Amino acid sequence: MRRWLILAAVLVLAAAGVVVVAHPFASAAQTVRTATATRGTIVSAVDLSGTVQSPTVDELSFGAAGSVTALKVNVGDRVVPGQVLATIDHTLLDAQLAAAKAQLAAAKARLVVDQQGPTADVVAAAADSVTQANLALKAAQQAASDTDASNKLTITAAEMAVTNATNQLATDQAGLPPDQLAPLQDAVAQAQQNLANAQQSLSDLQGQNAQSLKAAQLSVANAQEKLNNDLAIRAPATTITADQQAFTAAQSAYDATQLKVTSSEHQAEAQVASAQQALTTAQHNFDLKSTPSSTAIAADQQALASAQQNLDAARQRAEQSQHQAANQLASGRASVASAANGYQTKVAPATADQIAADQQSVASAQGQLVSAQQAASSAAIASPIAGTVTAVNIVVGQRVSAGPGAASAASGATGLIEVTDLSSLQIVGQAAETDVVRLSLGQPATITADALGTSTLTGKVCRISPVGVAVQGVTSYDVTVCPDAADTGLLVGMSASASVIVERHDDALLVPSLAVVTSSGQQAVQIVGPDGKTVATQVQTGLTNGQQTEILSGLQEGQTVQLSLPSAGGTQNRGGAGGGGGPGFFRGLGG
Repeated sequence: MRRWLILAAVLVLAAAGVVVVAHPFASAAQTVRTATATRGTIVSAVDLSGTVQSPTVDELSFGAAGSVTALKVNVGDRVVPGQVLATIDHTLLDAQLAAAKAQLAAAKARLVVDQQGPTADVVAAAADSVTQANLALKAAQQAASDTDASNKLTITAAEMAVTNATNQLATDQAGLPPDQLAPLQDAVAQAQQNLANAQQSLSDLQGQNAQSLKAAQLSVANAQEKLNNDLAIRAPATTITADQQAFTAAQSAYDATQLKVTSSEHQAEAQVASAQQALTTAQHNFDLKSTPSSTAIAADQQALASAQQNLDAARQRAEQSQHQAANQLASGRASVASAANGYQTKVAPATADQIAADQQSVASAQGQLVSAQQAASSAAIASPIAGTVTAVNIVVGQRVSAGPGAASAASGATGLIEVTDLSSLQIVGQAAETDVVRLSLGQPATITADALGTSTLTGKVCRISPVGVAVQGVTSYDVTVCPDAADTGLLVGMSASASVIVERHDDALLVPSLAVVTSSGQQAVQIVGPDGKTVATQVQTGLTNGQQTEILSGLQEGQTVQLSLPSAGGTQNRGGAGGGGGPGFFRGLGG
């Protein structure tokens, strides 16, 4: 394009004559340049400078998080729509999909059951639930009664120990005659035997309790195993309900057994402690009474304090066990009430609201299944277009986060794999706000680029951004030019220019732009007469291309005009309308 402008300038100068004009006030003849007003074609264009881009650049990522298991493309590979480019581990996604399918199947089954009404099996299972809940309540009541009795015995034994310690202290403080030592020795022997008996009773009780707990635990485990097996084989809902009720009853029985075991062992342990305390007291009685001293009195006082602490501890344990028994009773009563309500609900036909709720559950499960299916499909990156892989930002084994899937590069997103359509490239440049208003879609353009050498391409304006971007107070608009040919020889990222023709005047009266002088908003030319004298004449100008200017009035074809010399600074306030500078400035091209 620059070569065309230089050629036009040469032709204009060739048409201009060099004459000697005599000025009446000049000291000597001056050589000036002149030119003749001629008819021709002049055009105005907007120059755009920009880069070669693709209209379609997809930034691709996985729709779910995971570890990359396969990468099937490299940069430069051509791909087709739907081609899988990479995958991540989808084990978890498959499990979630299976769970969603199972949830939908369960929701549909529930809807069918409610629509058909309660069956005999359902009614029987509901009645069995009430029976099991009542049995569990009775067990809790018995455990509470046993706990209360055990607590009373434990506290009585602890109180007795306090009484004995108190009496022993009083006896030692009063002193004991020598003839009473024999009974004390007998008391020590008896206390030793009592302790041995209590310890043996505790050991026997612990063995029995261990067997009871083991049996109760086995019942719970068997009930749990049956429930798990029936769930695994997807047994009927009535069977699952009965399994759950049996498991609840077994658990309640285990809890009651554990409570009873704890209570009985606390009682036995208290008896051992009491026997130990009695032995200690008897031994102290014998030792201290045989040689009464202040040490014996101190020991009695310590024994009394210890007995009192044991009593306080027994009362605290009794309070805790009673609270636990009360909770068991409350839970049992709640289970009975729940079972009774469940029976009424299950034997009654489903209401319209229940059917609607079931249908809503089915719809919700279907939505979750769709989401799970979409998530499972997001474990692979597939190309949405036919194009070329231009970036790969992942490796096998890399842990990646969930992304938007496919996004346009214009959104600013950076994908894990980038696919670009290189079959139809375009040039995107910027036009100033004074120039963009003269552009419209479909206007022809001439495309040049360093990569093309002296060759040019033709194209058309195919997009004008409606939104401008202001940089340092200058607003510009993106303008896209699409080449007419598919094979342009250009590559993405190359610099290119486009000259968009916005106006063309044929048979226009033209003079060199150096002939037009502007002053105070008025434009004029110096017309050279036959006698060589010049006359300043006001003119109206039209288009200009920097080299030539269109004259609309004030001058006739064939008249000679004087050309002004450029100023030393390289700029002049000359020329017609249409001059300008900066990105996308308008300039005319002489034809």
